[in-house]
Amino acid sequence: VTSWTLGTTAGANTLTATSGSLSGSPVTFTATGTAGAATQLVLTTPSVGSASNAVFTTQPVVPPASVANGNALGAVTVDGQVDTTVVLVRVASNSGWEAVGGDLRMMVKTETASGSPEPLGGRGVMQVPQGGRIVVAGDGYMPGTTVSVFALPRASARMVGKMMARSMSGAVLIGSAPVSDSGTVSNSFTVPNGMNVGDYVLQINGETLASQLRSMNLQLNVVSASPTMRAGVIREGGFYQGRSAELSDAGKEKLHSIVKAIPRGAQDVAVVIVGVSVALDSVAANLDLARDRAEGIAKYFEDRGVSGTYTVFVSTTFSVDAAERSLDNGPRASGLQKPVESSSGKPLTTASISFDAPM
Repeated sequence: VTSWTLGTTAGANTLTATSGSLSGSPVTFTATGTAGAATQLVLTTPSVGSASNAVFTTQPVVPPASVANGNALGAVTVDGQVDTTVVLVRVASNSGWEAVGGDLRMMVKTETASGSPEPLGGRGVMQVPQGGRIVVAGDGYMPGTTVSVFALPRASARMVGKMMARSMSGAVLIGSAPVSDSGTVSNSFTVPNGMNVGDYVLQINGETLASQLRSMNLQLNVVSASPTMRAGVIREGGFYQGRSAELSDAGKEKLHSIVKAIPRGAQDVAVVIVGVSVALDSVAANLDLARDRAEGIAKYFEDRGVSGTYTVFVSTTFSVDAAERSLDNGPRASGLQKPVESSSGKPLTTASISFDAPM
C-alpha cells in the first residue's frame, strides 16, 4: 500500500498490514478523520405513517394570528400557510362549524355533558361548558394516522399580531382519534371538568394525503358547567286607573320593577298577563278594554327585551239574573291565570313572570 484514503465519515480509521515473512507482522495503523467543508446537501422526507404523523399530532403548533387575536372565527393552515380555499359553514344545530375546501370536509361542534347542542356564543364563537363535549367528524386525512385536538389559551397568545414564543404554555390535549382506512375520522372528546374557563384556540391537527400538516383553528370559549337552578316568580297587579288603557305612573313603576327583578341568566321565562276590566256598561266593552290593557303590558315587556313565552288572558264580570258571573277566555282561572285582587276584592290587571335562574 503506497497511499491510504480515509472513509467519508469523520472519526477513527484503522489499516492493518500483514506479511508472513516479516517480523512484527501484522502492523495496525490508526488515523482520525475530521469533518471537511460540505460538498452537498441531502434532503430526506419522513416516511408516511406513524413516525411522520407523530410529529404532526403530539404537539400543538402556532395558530394563525388572526384567530389567536380574536379577529377571525377560524382558519385552516397547511404546513403553516393559511389555506384560502377552505370556507367555514355554520352547522345546522348552530353549535359549531364545518370546514369545507379541496379534499377537506371537517365538522366540529360542541355539546353539553348531557349531549344537548351548545349554541354558538357572541359573533359565532364556539363555546363549551366544563365537562361538555367536542365532537369532530370529517375526511381528507392520511389513512392509518391520528388526528389530535388541542385547546390553546388565548390570554397568553397576543403580541402585536404575532404569537409569543410562550404561546404554547398551558395548551391542553383534549384527545386524539384514529383515521380510518378511508381517510375519515369521527370522535367525541370530553372537556376536563377542571379546565380553566376563558378564551382558547381550538386546534385540530392531522396529516393530509400529501403528508403535510393540516391544522384547523377555531375560537373557543370554555364556560362554567351549568349551575344549579332555582325557580322564581314575579307577580304584580294594578297598572291602570279608572276606565283607561293608559298606564298610570304607579303602574309604570311596577312594570319597571318587574323587569329589573328578572335575574341575569334566567331561563325558561314565561310571561302570563291577565287583562281585567269590570267597570264598563257592557261585556263587550269590558272585554275590549281588558284586551287593550293586556296588550299594553305585553308591549312594555317586549320593548324592554323580556324574551320568553307569552300567554294573555282577558277577564271581566257581569250580572245575569242578579247573579254575578265571571267571563274569561279559558276555564276557571287558577295559579298565574288568576288575577291579583285589591283589598276590597276587586280583580286587577295582573302580570306574572316565572323563570329558572342560577343560584
